Amino acid sequence: LESIPFKQRIEMLGDGLSATGDNPLESRSAFAQARSELSRLIAVREEFSIYLRPAHPKMIRMNDEIERMQNTVDILSKQSSERDEDRKAFLEIRIQNLEDEIAEWESASLDYSQRLAAFKKLESQLDLARKNFSRLSQSLESIDLNQNIQQEMVNVLEPASKALELKADLQKDMIRGGFMGAFLALALWALVGYLDNRVLSVDDLDKNFEQSVIGVIPKEEVRRSESFDLLHQGLRRPMFEEAMRNLRSSLLFIDQGHLGSTVVRPKVFALTSAVPNEGKSTLASNLGVAMALARSKTLIIDADMRRGSLYEMFGVSKTDGLCELIQKNGKLEDYVQKTELEDLDILTTGQRIEQPSELFLDDWLSKIIEEARATYQYIIIDTAPILATDDTMSLIRQIDMIVFVVRSSRTQVQQIRPAIEKLEQRRAKFAGFVLNFLDSKQPSYHYYKYYDYYSKEES
Repeated sequence: LESIPFKQRIEMLGDGLSATGDNPLESRSAFAQARSELSRLIAVREEFSIYLRPAHPKMIRMNDEIERMQNTVDILSKQSSERDEDRKAFLEIRIQNLEDEIAEWESASLDYSQRLAAFKKLESQLDLARKNFSRLSQSLESIDLNQNIQQEMVNVLEPASKALELKADLQKDMIRGGFMGAFLALALWALVGYLDNRVLSVDDLDKNFEQSVIGVIPKEEVRRSESFDLLHQGLRRPMFEEAMRNLRSSLLFIDQGHLGSTVVRPKVFALTSAVPNEGKSTLASNLGVAMALARSKTLIIDADMRRGSLYEMFGVSKTDGLCELIQKNGKLEDYVQKTELEDLDILTTGQRIEQPSELFLDDWLSKIIEEARATYQYIIIDTAPILATDDTMSLIRQIDMIVFVVRSSRTQVQQIRPAIEKLEQRRAKFAGFVLNFLDSKQPSYHYYKYYDYYSKEES
């Protein structure tokens, strides 16, 4: 068979299949009928076996018929399998032949395309040459060989006037230049203001988003050599303290829903932002301190597994944190660390891992949050920026309310909008915006503008 040419093999195999005169559909129909008849005989034998013994003549004849029918089914099955194998071999050869023909046609088509492209190029060059020839021919015909090359006489019709000295008016030029400069400066300022879509005030958030603003944090001037202290009893930053108390009150009195006649208030808050360096870690730390100062048992969880820094603010150990708690399926109380405040505990990130998002998809995290709900009144979670990683999206189902931090004079509207859309796609419950680093000297900062009220000492 290997010595026969390929196309001749196809024709022989096709003629062989056609010569048998077997129809696959008819063969399968006969096989199906035989199996149906076999099933019917077995059912009849089961019916006879109820009131006839195995040695009864009818039972013996029925067993013989079932055996013959079983043999018939086996023969038809074998024949059908052989026909299918022959047809499969025939189809494989046809497929191989068609693939070879396709390859030949593709090669011919590629060669034709190349020749056609070369022809088009030559045709274009020929057309360009014809146009140049026609243009040069017309130029040649327009040349007048008998043109008059004699020069005409030039006469002076009127003598030139005397030269005058123009004196520059410096004062008028300076006034004119000043007006032009002011106009250009105003136009440039208007253009920059139109293109600049940074969030500068609460009005910018209200104008661009439906979510409300639940807190405004003033800008605090801290020298590079100094650290930003957390809230404590002896701290004298009245504007910042009142801002944190206002944020705490806004979160404490948010209604999550109603259960019968009881108002259900959220216990698990997550602070997040659109981009890094918005100040959410500092706010999460101070919000936890504010909750603890109000005699509320509070737990702070650092869930920013890539750049978590809360352990530095509270001066605790970074090892054995959230990462180890989830991986080892341990108990929450074994990994929580105490802080200087009696009612405030912290759970650090632990050691960094390469794929923290997969860690948050584990059901064990739900058990940790439920265990924390039973022990603490409030849980503050510091999460990663939404546009930087997908870690926060994996935590949505464990969180009661999302607090979105926006840094004034830095965060842009087009950065906030896609982050809000991602939260809405996950059906996250939005507590509101916190506008951070707002300059208290701005007219829009009306929450704590009476600074002299705090600075006066009681007499």
